[in-house]
Amino acid sequence: MKVKVSAGIGGAVKEEANSNDRASTPMQVNNKEALPRSRSWWLEDSDLFREVRSAKDFDRAMAEAASQSPPKVMVVDYYARWCSGCRELHPVLCQLARDNPEFMWVRVSGDANHALMRRQGVSGFPHVQVYNDHDKLVDMDAPPKAHQQLVETIGAIHDRLKELERVPRSSQASPPEETYTEMTEDVVDDYNLESDEVSSPEVASAVAPSPPPTAAVPAAPLDSLASKKAAFLAKYSDMYGYGGHLDEIYELEVGQRMGKDQHYLDYCGASVYTNSQLKATFAELEKNLFGNPHSANPSSELTGDQIDEVRDQVLAFFNAPPGEYHVIFTRGATASLKLVGETFPWTEESEFVYLRENHNSVLGIREYAHVHNSHFQSISEDKVNQWLDTEETVDESDPSLGASDAESDKEDSWSWDTEDEMDYTEEGPFSLFAYPAEENYAGQKMPLEWIERVKAKTKAYKGGQKTNWKVLVDAAAYVASQPLDLSEFPADFVTISFYKMFGYPTGLGALIMRTENIEVLNKVFWGGGSVKIASSDSDFHILQCQPSSKLEDGTVPFLDIVALKHGFRMYEKLGGVEAVQRHVRALTEYAYDTMSSLRHSNGAPMLKIYGKHHMPNRHEVQGGVVNFTVLRANADPLGYVQVQLESAAAGFHIRTGTSCNPGAAYSSLHLRNDEIEQLAEYKESCGDDNEWIFVQRGGSTASWDQNDKKMQVDADQCETEPHPIVVSGNEDMQATLKELAATKIQLGHEGEIALHWEQVPLGSVRMSLGWMSTFEDVQKFVDFLEQSYKDV
Repeated sequence: MKVKVSAGIGGAVKEEANSNDRASTPMQVNNKEALPRSRSWWLEDSDLFREVRSAKDFDRAMAEAASQSPPKVMVVDYYARWCSGCRELHPVLCQLARDNPEFMWVRVSGDANHALMRRQGVSGFPHVQVYNDHDKLVDMDAPPKAHQQLVETIGAIHDRLKELERVPRSSQASPPEETYTEMTEDVVDDYNLESDEVSSPEVASAVAPSPPPTAAVPAAPLDSLASKKAAFLAKYSDMYGYGGHLDEIYELEVGQRMGKDQHYLDYCGASVYTNSQLKATFAELEKNLFGNPHSANPSSELTGDQIDEVRDQVLAFFNAPPGEYHVIFTRGATASLKLVGETFPWTEESEFVYLRENHNSVLGIREYAHVHNSHFQSISEDKVNQWLDTEETVDESDPSLGASDAESDKEDSWSWDTEDEMDYTEEGPFSLFAYPAEENYAGQKMPLEWIERVKAKTKAYKGGQKTNWKVLVDAAAYVASQPLDLSEFPADFVTISFYKMFGYPTGLGALIMRTENIEVLNKVFWGGGSVKIASSDSDFHILQCQPSSKLEDGTVPFLDIVALKHGFRMYEKLGGVEAVQRHVRALTEYAYDTMSSLRHSNGAPMLKIYGKHHMPNRHEVQGGVVNFTVLRANADPLGYVQVQLESAAAGFHIRTGTSCNPGAAYSSLHLRNDEIEQLAEYKESCGDDNEWIFVQRGGSTASWDQNDKKMQVDADQCETEPHPIVVSGNEDMQATLKELAATKIQLGHEGEIALHWEQVPLGSVRMSLGWMSTFEDVQKFVDFLEQSYKDV
């Protein structure tokens, strides 16, 4: 502990309390008995403290305390919600505040005030400083072993003030309100580059804010493409192209790296990085030396400050209140999902409920649930709404709910009620609900309002226990072109990949988690900086207390993290993610309206488009993806592999297959679980050459009506009977039927039934749009589809 002598007090601050004004026996600390009972311990007795929310707020409090006559002593508690030491210190400070109401008691959330902590020389938690008339009297760490010493020091200050006769200083002028303003107006360190060092004048001019162009649309366009663009701008000029500057921006930021007649339409795969990002990143690496943040030297401190700055940028981008949320850097969204799965407190009573339209990486979490004998269940969007809108038991026997584990007949499964209608005596197991804000296959958006409604659900267990619902949102496909406000939609866990937002760097993502959940997760593996102390000979270790340090194993990729701020800066140059959202929305609506109107000469549609584009509120429920199957003139599907190869040769960057989202893909393509499971012996990967199945829906329950010359199928039986499958890449149905005959499958009825087997694709074509997509990208792809596949 550091104790400072202050002339304002009139002598040294003693460490013993010896005044007759105080109780003869100093306050004694019993840490175990004093611990707050609530998980939200920082809210207990909050009326005793003044919460400081910024450096300016801190300076105002300091000026106010000093302006009193005599000046008030200001005690400052630097804390973090995740800090167990802070939790133990809290009741001690509360009692001290009650005993010394003449002091000003101030609290600073370190997670929300990184710059202020650096300015005040605070590097850890819990920490206490005491000021009198701007003089720092006490500057000390306050772990449990120092609590009694803190109590005695505060007592000594109190006693010393009582002993001294203070002369009123009515003529003293209050320090100016902005004492430290110049130091805190800009959180960016001196090591950072100014924007004019990393952005050329041309780029600055191109992205400068300006009103949308108001010139009249040309009456006589020079060519077909120009005519179509003029019509597009007449409808979407207020949304598209960042105030009319996109053509300039694209040429400066992307065009040099794209070949002639190349069009990038795979933003769900990875976004396009910009030249400004690269220039700024490498200029910063040339100017500075960044060291391992686990060391203690100038280059390491620079790195640590930069990482803190980027964490703050991430929280600000998602409007996640500091203190309530923490940023855990990972290798990507998949690693973030894995971290939640392997640390979640699964029990036999836990449930893992997930939307069917989740990425494979979310589906993989169920393996952790299965290992712990937890129940898992896939569920459709309609069933989620049914669950949230009613208090009825959801029937697990309904096949539309999807697959579940062997415990689907558990007596109390899926019996839901609201928390305020039930009397619980004890908290029970934790359960997890996972869904994508936007699924990555067809770009369908899911309601963010689900988050709080799911968290409000409880479930009764024997003994008066309740389940505690946590909500995981996979936001990887959503956040690149749409704002996510975590103050409005407080998900417990949010997973993202930065390369899907702004292209560079790759291999870096984040788990954004509510601070309260750090006590919920059960971390097993530890390594590198995640452990505070460990023994090599015995089973002894203590993990770090800070959430990021505790959950980030080893040294984080700090050079990649430093590069992130230039991606966020590019969003700012474009006008924010809201500007990107408007831009992508304009292109997506135009793409769907144009592509859905493509027709063969016989009037049949050329494309079958998946998603929610057709809905009247499409801008609310549909993201920047158009996923489709090309149809022949006779309505048979065209192979997606053929479209992939031919479009790539023509210069279009798209994706085909299931996009690693079997639930969304197979639901759109109308494939059943039993049919999918039979594919195991044929399929090698999402991108192999097996792009078809031929399936007879109804199996042995179907019969051929000789009079009507059509198949008669029992619909109820059709949903439950196994279906024969033949996998073939051959699009000639007659050749396929010969393969069918060779299999010797017993149909149980006349051979003519074979003529009514269905040809079903195992994937489709995905076009996804992003911040640098252009009208030309979309229109030329539409023209390619029409020219290549009309009347085939």
